Amino acid sequence: MKIYIIDDDINVIKMLENIIEDNSLGDIVGYQTNSEKVINELLILKPDIIILDFLMPKIDGRQLIIKMKANLISSNFIMLSKVTDKDMIGDIYDLGIEFFINKPINNKEIVSILNNVIQKIKLKQKENKEPPEGNSLSYILYTICFALYFMLYFAFFIFLLIILLYSILSN
Repeated sequence: MKIYIIDDDINVIKMLENIIEDNSLGDIVGYQTNSEKVINELLILKPDIIILDFLMPKIDGRQLIIKMKANLISSNFIMLSKVTDKDMIGDIYDLGIEFFINKPINNKEIVSILNNVIQKIKLKQKENKEPPEGNSLSYILYTICFALYFMLYFAFFIFLLIILLYSILSN
């Protein structure tokens, strides 16, 4: 999975990178401490998961998610914050985030949440993965079996015709 981290605290970014790399949870495709510079990079990288801080200078995590969705960035979002206000957290969930993690971050919580989001992504990819009928392995095998069946049926018909002709001509 491609993971991108946005937080104004480089120490949080480094901690998250270490947790993700140590637990083989995905590839860090980038990070940014300045929330104003992130949209163009995300459009190019198309990460599967974006971990972002809620409270950042200039553009906060809420505004950033709104901007990302307006730019058709369809990543899965995990929000980090020291915010404990239930209404604010509820508003953030309404934007479509997968999880909200309270700071300070906990190694086991990060691993568990990322594993849950990764499983959800894989399940969604599996549901949406309908290969074109003409190129799927099952379609090709079906076509081969049908052709073999038709050839055997035709060979049997020819065999019966030869026996019938032989019996007619030998009398």
